[in-house]
Amino acid sequence: MIPIARNVVVARLATPDKTAGSVNNPVVREEDGIRFNDKWLYEHLVDDPSGMAQRVFYWMRYDLIATKVRANSSDVWRDDKTMIDELSGKSSRLAPHDPNANPAIEPSNQHRPVSDFKGELGLGGYLQSEEELREAKPIPAFARRES
Repeated sequence: MIPIARNVVVARLATPDKTAGSVNNPVVREEDGIRFNDKWLYEHLVDDPSGMAQRVFYWMRYDLIATKVRANSSDVWRDDKTMIDELSGKSSRLAPHDPNANPAIEPSNQHRPVSDFKGELGLGGYLQSEEELREAKPIPAFARRES
């Protein structure tokens, strides 16, 4: 068994493109002499330490059994330890939450636009005239949110 945690792999490569089996699936499969119950396939890697575009991870519940790489879907899978070497010794715990990196928003019932609108107004909306605003029906009390 290779001591690499599942969440360390996800933190490095994101979630896999395809999976077969599950951590809780008792069915044991075999492929290329490797027995596993969960397989993760990454098909479009751009930052793999091996330089390959595809990688597969074989798991037996929480234990990493093997990982292989190939350049494309017509290539042959080959054993590779570059990812294991890179991830060895990494903590299985995720980094602690840093509130300064994503500060909380002050609660409010007022609309806060995400960005300032710039450009033409012909995008399906229009500015109401003062007359239209005066004639607009008020929002019923039960539908209003009071702060």
